[in-house]
Amino acid sequence: MELKECPFCGGKAHVAENVSVYGTMFAACCDDVEGCPAGTPGNWWKSEEEAAGKWNTRSAQVARNGDSE
Repeated sequence: MELKECPFCGGKAHVAENVSVYGTMFAACCDDVEGCPAGTPGNWWKSEEEAAGKWNTRSAQVARNGDSE
């Protein structure tokens, strides 16, 4: 699944993978790990598709304004 641009900075995004004793989890985050608030993975999901789907459904306007709606 293709990821939409970052709703905070407009940059590219990727899916990160974390393997632990709890299993493999995935999170979508911005490629700009130092300059963007979405550069660090936040929520982890059970599949790449779920992580990408959650990332792609965030509102760019909400992210840029910092509003809750």
